[in-house]
Amino acid sequence: MNEQAAAEALQPEIIIGGLSFLAFLIVYVIALGGALLHILYQLGRLLFFRRPKFDRWLLAGFVPLLLGIGAVAVLLPIGLVPVDNAIVAMVAAVLIGLVATPVFVPIVRAYVERSFSTLAYTYSVLAILALPASMAFVTYFLAWAFAGGDGAYGITPELFVLNLPNSPCSAGLVEILNLTTPKDFADAQENELLYLMQFWVDTTIKAIFLDAFEVYGCSVSTITHRTDNVIMASLVFGYRTFAAAAFLAILIAPFRRRAD
Repeated sequence: MNEQAAAEALQPEIIIGGLSFLAFLIVYVIALGGALLHILYQLGRLLFFRRPKFDRWLLAGFVPLLLGIGAVAVLLPIGLVPVDNAIVAMVAAVLIGLVATPVFVPIVRAYVERSFSTLAYTYSVLAILALPASMAFVTYFLAWAFAGGDGAYGITPELFVLNLPNSPCSAGLVEILNLTTPKDFADAQENELLYLMQFWVDTTIKAIFLDAFEVYGCSVSTITHRTDNVIMASLVFGYRTFAAAAFLAILIAPFRRRAD
């Protein structure tokens, strides 16, 4: 296969991965930038002897940063020694909080204040789109932790197994979308970012369609998580529950606003 054909074969994953990563950058820049500008504005009010009025919802934009700092603070003393499963689970939970906060804060605010603006709706949709890229980073951490700090790959035998198309629906989707299929596990590791994006996009689709894809054996991922790895399986379960709840909240919000 020549380079042009290879590029065409990777095009769907590149587009999806690029959009998700772009949404990830936009969401976190808005969350952190908005919180920072709000604090500077309120400090400016204080300098002119005016009472500052801090918005707790905007300040929540700093929560991902604080959670990230907390995760690093836990990891630094550990160094490159093998990591205990309890520590891996704890830091993974912190990272999930880091991923979830920018998504849920605007949704919860809209429900509490009974005001779901077009801007908030757009931000929430971007946040959902950013989830696969966010979870790819979390997966890299888990792989690193399970390897005792020596992991070179995000796709490891401890976390994933191959999930080659084994149903008419999956085979049809792979052909229609022109998805790349790994020849073996080593090939999946060599193109791990591609297949991690496949996996988390597939997981997100199954979550927001309430497992309809699962029921009919449909999948757009050629790798899947190990069900005997409790931490990874729990991560997937927690993520799918969260993604489904966030999607339903966004879907219902405009109708709730009309009802009010």
